Amino acid sequence: MKDNKVDKVLKDIWSKPHADATPQKTEVSWENFAHKTFKQTRKKKVLWYYSAAAVLLILISVGVLRTHQTISQENLITKHLNVIENPSKTIKEVKLPDNSVVILQPNAKLTFSENFTKNRATTLYGEAFFSIAKNKDYPFSVRYANTTTTVLGTEFSIKRNPGNAIVVELYEGKVQMNIEGNKRNWLLEPGEKFVYNTENPIIKPFELFKNFDNEPLSVVSNFIQKNFNYKVKIPQNLTTEKTTIKIYKKEQLTTITAIIAEIHNLDYKIKPNEKEIVFSLKK
Repeated sequence: MKDNKVDKVLKDIWSKPHADATPQKTEVSWENFAHKTFKQTRKKKVLWYYSAAAVLLILISVGVLRTHQTISQENLITKHLNVIENPSKTIKEVKLPDNSVVILQPNAKLTFSENFTKNRATTLYGEAFFSIAKNKDYPFSVRYANTTTTVLGTEFSIKRNPGNAIVVELYEGKVQMNIEGNKRNWLLEPGEKFVYNTENPIIKPFELFKNFDNEPLSVVSNFIQKNFNYKVKIPQNLTTEKTTIKIYKKEQLTTITAIIAEIHNLDYKIKPNEKEIVFSLKK
């Protein structure tokens, strides 16, 4: 029952006719009674309301402070990470502070710390190829999903296959593979790939080289376009010309282009901005 209703009920009872009571005495008596009885109670309630409001204000302030601290910490972590992204539809080549080279596939992202030369730990999202500068004192590592690839200096690629398994292919050097929550290590040799989904990982060989045996030149140009995202223009009368060549799958584009030009006695021009290679007959 609310305070004003309690007051009314008690006052009605108090005001019932009494032999010795006049209306004036009844009113004065009620005022004295009400003053003594309700003053202390209401004072306590008012104090309680103020106390509760103060506590609530403190809690809200602490919550805001903690939220601010959390956001500040997240911003601090972000500020101490370098982020390289490739939002384009073509590959992006990046040189890291230690002179390692990373080729990011479209929509890939790589993060690493600001003190990278002494902490060569990176995290990859998407697919990429790595050519790592050697440094025996500071191993280079790539965290990808729940796997970690650790190297001293080597060339390897990380991607997912059509079945969504993680695939690490080693082209040069050695790498050590680790899986989160598993104490075992796996070592790869050049020409081996590490395939991991949800079951036990598999290590199996893969071809380091692409062989073209008496293939049309147009087939070689398609290989370049697929692996380097460069459009290749060849004189129309040479597209069906046969060629035999063995290409290291992670060979530099300039080297492959120069070899093809030498074999077929052609001039060439590489246009990085247009992502285009133009072969022409020598004048």
